[in-house]
Amino acid sequence: MKDAGGTLLGIGVVSVLLIALRNGWSADISIAHLLAAVSVVVVFVGWAVGRALFSAGRSVAMTGALMTAGIVAVAGIASAVAVGNEYIAASDVPVPVLGLGLLFPGLVTLVLASRMPQQVLRTSWDDTDWLRRLRGGLRARLVPAATARGHVAEIQQALGARGESAYEEFGHPLVLARELADANRTSRSRRWWLSTLAGTGSPLAIAALVVTTQSWGALTTPVVVILLLGSVATPVVGWSHRPWVKEQ
Repeated sequence: MKDAGGTLLGIGVVSVLLIALRNGWSADISIAHLLAAVSVVVVFVGWAVGRALFSAGRSVAMTGALMTAGIVAVAGIASAVAVGNEYIAASDVPVPVLGLGLLFPGLVTLVLASRMPQQVLRTSWDDTDWLRRLRGGLRARLVPAATARGHVAEIQQALGARGESAYEEFGHPLVLARELADANRTSRSRRWWLSTLAGTGSPLAIAALVVTTQSWGALTTPVVVILLLGSVATPVVGWSHRPWVKEQ
């Protein structure tokens, strides 16, 4: 939840600065702008929720959240392009008031996250549930299905020979899943490529939206250049952390 709040707050700050730079102290808000803004927020919040589900080992829920966010975002962007900038939702809105509205969701989310009780790791597990969660944690971290099944089968055999519970013998399933995934080359490579493609593709998609709608007028070129630089920065920064370097 803190990730989602930070994402919303960051988007709000950047949006306020860009709106003030383009329009001064007041701005007209078109329906297309609202649709595009909601689409961008949905993408980033969906990514934050997906990361949280990923950490919890819930691969099915993670996939559903990411797919839902992607579908909603694409539908919103397509609607924004179709509507155009002719339809105005609000005219001459003071930028400070608009800024408060844009920052409010992120601030509220961060406050709620700070007041929520910290979750404690579960300490009571049935072996069947433990093994299921282990496999889910491995698959959520993009460990190949055959490898995940092999780890589960190996642990099942060990448990049968020793007569102890899975939690007593191996600890929390998600902690073990994280360790096994970090030791798996394919898993590390998949996660690196996924984060790199997401970090590169998101700014490119937003840049394409800006160019298509021409909603920034004279600032279209500078905004697109900044987004392109952001998309290039992700693989450049991540290149030093590519997983196969550790094996050389």
